[in-house]
This record gives sequence, structure tokens and C-alpha cells, in this order.
Amino acid sequence: MPKSKRDRAVTLSKTKKKGREHKESIVSSIRDAVEKYNSIYVFSFENMRNLKFKQFREQLKSTSRFFLGSNKVMQVALGRSDSDEVRPGLHKVSKLLRGDSGLCLTNMPVEEAQRIFGEYEDYDYARTGSIATETVELKEGPLDQFTHEMEPFLRKQGMPVRLNKGVVELVGDFVVCEEGNPISPEAARILRSMGMKMATFKLNLICRWSPEDFEVYQEDFNVVRIMSGCLRDYVVMERVDGMQHAKLLGKTVHLTKVEGIKVKWVRDSQEEPNGEEGESQRRWLLPLPLCSP
Repeated sequence: MPKSKRDRAVTLSKTKKKGREHKESIVSSIRDAVEKYNSIYVFSFENMRNLKFKQFREQLKSTSRFFLGSNKVMQVALGRSDSDEVRPGLHKVSKLLRGDSGLCLTNMPVEEAQRIFGEYEDYDYARTGSIATETVELKEGPLDQFTHEMEPFLRKQGMPVRLNKGVVELVGDFVVCEEGNPISPEAARILRSMGMKMATFKLNLICRWSPEDFEVYQEDFNVVRIMSGCLRDYVVMERVDGMQHAKLLGKTVHLTKVEGIKVKWVRDSQEEPNGEEGESQRRWLLPLPLCSP
């Protein structure tokens, strides 16, 4: 049966889309702030928690202003090249706005800003997809940390449990999560019920700009995450003969394009039986939390 031309998709949501006016207001706010503050920092964040970040921002409200949002909008506000930058050298800052990052405009002394960002960290419960910082294994036997009302919940998360005289008992050893592996939704719920906070909310300084100089603290990651469809693998980057290489599923792949702190894609270097190089495979790379090189 042909599709009726009278049917029209009607959106019932009351939420209005943020249009051009909203983006222009952000650009205007950033450009106004650039004239008021002495230094501009680009920072990245790990395990962002909105409430904790709001508290951190309130502490520095008198001396600083923060901007989070679309990297492209912030790049436009600062200027992407020498010709359109708001102040000399700001195009270098915009190039480092990649991935999970933001802007901090401040009048604080350099040493104080570095100390505050370096010392700040807050712990919270890990969410699905976070990397486990330790292996958590529950041994067979009674689980005194859980009440009897939680037995159905634990069974639903895949734990082999039963009630024995009103006490939750684990029938066999159970591994909740393994260090270095992503945390599953079930593991995240179990860890929360155990009161284990495995996620650390941190802010890492990437660079600093001032009218006098420009300083880069950390330019790229040494660990990146490959995401191709539903496939999630972890890649360790290394330098071989002056070139960036990475290990992917036991094979070596060449990083063909590195932009600032975000690797765009890699080319599979495995050779075909006839000696010719295999077809290039593009895999999008998303950065993990900052790691020391």
C-alpha cells in the first residue's frame, strides 16, 4: 500500500532545539571573557560528574570562568588560524580543543592554577564502559555485606546466590570485574551496591596561553581506544624508528593521521599472501583519560 502523503511527523516534545542564536551567544561570551582574563587553559577531564564539576567551578568563581560544550564552537570563538584569531596565538589553543575538553579563563597565578588542577580529584561509582582499576572477586560463602532483600537483585545481575537461613550465600566464586577491562552494566550495579567507588573524576591541563607566551603541558595520549561498530579494543601507542605505531589484536598498525591529541584513524599494515599490502581499514579512535607518556 502506498505511503499516505497526508501523514506528517509531529514532535510532541516541548524542548526547543538550540539554534544559531545559542551558538552565537557562546561565541560572544568567550570573546568577551578573553579580554577580561590574563590566562587561558585547555583542560581535559576523566569520568566527568556534573555536580562535582559545578562545585569545583563555584570554588573558582571569583577568579575564573569555565566553558564546556561544542569544541567547534569554542574554536570559532578563539579563531582557527592566524587570520581570524581574536588575540595573537589563540589559534594554537583552538587546535588543542579535542575530545573531552574545555576552556578555563582565569586571573590566577600560573603556579596556583597548576596546583589546583593537579591536586583536584574526586571519587565516584564507576559507570558502564569505564575501565576497572582493580580486580574484584567474591569468594564462595556468605555475603554479609548484602541483606536478604537484595538476593533477587544480585541474582538478576548474574551472581550465583541463594538464601540460606536469611543470609545471602554465594554458591561459587564470582569475578565482578577484572583490572584493565571495561565494566559491564551488571558489574557497575554490583560495585555500587558494594559501595566501591572505582571512578576518579580528574581535570588535566593540556596547555596555557597568555599574551606573553604559550605552553603545552600534554600534547597527545599514549593510550587510545579503538571503536569500530560494536568492537572495542585497546591500543598501546609506541614509537618505532621515529614513527608512531600501535599494537592491535597482535598486529602492528600505523597511525596515519594524528591531529593534536586525537588520533583520527589507523591503517592496517598486515600484508596479503601475494605480498601486497591489504586494503586500508579505517577505525575511529577515541582518547582514553590522559596517561603520562
